[in-house]
Amino acid sequence: MTKRQSVNMNIYDFRDDPNATEWTLPAWGYPLAVGVNPLFIELDDRIWPIGTAFNLGGGIGITVSAFHCIEEALKRQPTRNNQRLFNREIKDGTLERCNFFILRSYRTGKTQIQFHFLPLEKISAGPPADIAFCSAKFVEGNLSLDSEISFALPALDQPIHSIGYCDFKFPAGGVALSDINDFDWENEYDHKFKVVEGYVENVFTHNYAQGYVRGPCFTFTESISSGMSGGPIYDLSRGVIFGMNSATAFEKGFSIGSLFFPYVLNTITFGADIFGDPRFRINSTQNIIQMLEFGSIRSDGTHSELAYHEVPEGVAVSMRIPPEYRGRVFNDLNAKQSGTPPSTYDGPIYRRVKKAAENG
Repeated sequence: MTKRQSVNMNIYDFRDDPNATEWTLPAWGYPLAVGVNPLFIELDDRIWPIGTAFNLGGGIGITVSAFHCIEEALKRQPTRNNQRLFNREIKDGTLERCNFFILRSYRTGKTQIQFHFLPLEKISAGPPADIAFCSAKFVEGNLSLDSEISFALPALDQPIHSIGYCDFKFPAGGVALSDINDFDWENEYDHKFKVVEGYVENVFTHNYAQGYVRGPCFTFTESISSGMSGGPIYDLSRGVIFGMNSATAFEKGFSIGSLFFPYVLNTITFGADIFGDPRFRINSTQNIIQMLEFGSIRSDGTHSELAYHEVPEGVAVSMRIPPEYRGRVFNDLNAKQSGTPPSTYDGPIYRRVKKAAENG
């Protein structure tokens, strides 16, 4: 069974300058590294780091990352199932060759660091938005850091903490998949585990810009580094993750985080091999909203504030803009630059439809 772990930590302990808006955490063995991990791709039996991912805990190995990181790899190594992810509907698929991995590290003593490479087996993503939910391969005794996520809009001007990996040091040709257990991770590989502190600026109900960050998102002050995409954005005052790193914005000194609420209708498939034998496998497929209700994914309760509607296409999920957000919420960057208020201000800011045919 996956071991659920809750820890108390103060990320400010590692900020040397009290005025700094970014600083680094210990690269290895820091408790948060159990749940926030470097993301790797595998192409032609070799692996490279490409971004960040984070685990939701709850006893099930559900991992979240940026869909644009996943998408780039799948474009270069498409399979029939993976191609299903590139349409405009909510889909899930099997990563048939396990071509994504997360690297976990944790302390087993005062100085000893344990490394654990974990393959991601299945993926649920909903273009055009940027978040992907993946299920990691079940490993008996694997550690998991419980994280609560929020489906609410972020409060304007609230402080946020964006976390992820960057400045990777890695062999130029990658590492052979067959050698990852013998690879010298402590000396031949390195990264920075970075915190960026900022404040929520604006919310975009449709997307940031066409062909850029897709789906509901928000901007925050300060720039994230390359590689931090897919990492969590925390509201430390509430102890929740309310967004995911997507990109640095066009506007200098700003970054973009994606919001979770459109994903409650996504379906995730996860499972385990009995006694480690793939011939005897148990799989389960659930909607994220079911997993929230069952506690398999932990929420701050804001998922219950979303509205669900019966529409001709099936079921839609939506939320509304609080009145006090007027003037700081826009459809997209063009609307912000022209001062145009969101076209859906008096109605749902976003409506995600799950086709009825997919509910069976």
